[in-house]
Amino acid sequence: MGAFPAAVIAAFYFSVALWYVVVVVVVAAAATAAAAVPAAVAAVAAEAEAGARRAAAAVPAAVAAAAAEAAATAEAGARRAAAAVAAEIATVVKEEEEEEEEEEEEEEEEEEEEEEEEEATAVLRRSSGGSKTDTKSCFTVTVWHSIDEICLHSFERCKLDNIH
Repeated sequence: MGAFPAAVIAAFYFSVALWYVVVVVVVAAAATAAAAVPAAVAAVAAEAEAGARRAAAAVPAAVAAAAAEAAATAEAGARRAAAAVAAEIATVVKEEEEEEEEEEEEEEEEEEEEEEEEEATAVLRRSSGGSKTDTKSCFTVTVWHSIDEICLHSFERCKLDNIH
């Protein structure tokens, strides 16, 4: 019987030692895991900080790009507006020049008409009084001018001059 209790005692010590080894291994694994957690947390924190720095660095560049695009758009809009204003001014100036030219042409036509009327009146006054030849000559002169008002006026004047 003496051997049996020694085997039981040895088995007991062996199981205690085994539990000791298991506990040591588990504690060591826990310690390793516990040591790895702060390192992982530090790595994640460092990556987050680097990402925040990259994002912070990208924000001014994005803002600058957006500002440059807005400035270019505004400048293009200002150029288009200036071109539209210049075109409108050119159109107005051209219309005014055309109106002035038309007025000058009308004035020249009126002066020519007056000169023709004066010539017709002079011819009418020079004509001898009352003969049919004079009336035809007056009428021929007025038709040659081909202006209705002068023709009628001159023809009437010719008749009046010939009557008197």
